[in-house]
Amino acid sequence: MLKIAHLKEVQGLTLPAEVVAVIREAVTILDAEYGENREADYDLGGYVLVIEAVGELEQLQKFRIDIEANIPEYVDVMACRDGQVFISSLILLNSDFSVVVIMSMKFLLNTGWELKAGGLMEKE
Repeated sequence: MLKIAHLKEVQGLTLPAEVVAVIREAVTILDAEYGENREADYDLGGYVLVIEAVGELEQLQKFRIDIEANIPEYVDVMACRDGQVFISSLILLNSDFSVVVIMSMKFLLNTGWELKAGGLMEKE
């Protein structure tokens, strides 16, 4: 799992360009609004988590994200030029702390979420 909190951490990521662009946008906003020198784990703002393997979904608990209970504010689907499909989900943990979770679309089946024609729905 990758944890990216600041723009300076984006350089050198070996992910599809479309995914890197989403990460860059998120951390640029966080740096601008909450400061480039913030301590991501203790200050306001948040960070981006990139799930690289399905087994890492369980590790989201240590970031206070419950994949069965938390419902994302939004989920964007990213179709990459190399054929991979990723999702980007915004999880609000409080009014001034959010986490953008990025993962392969195929990992979505291992969460409590599912995509429907009109957007994200919680599994029943």
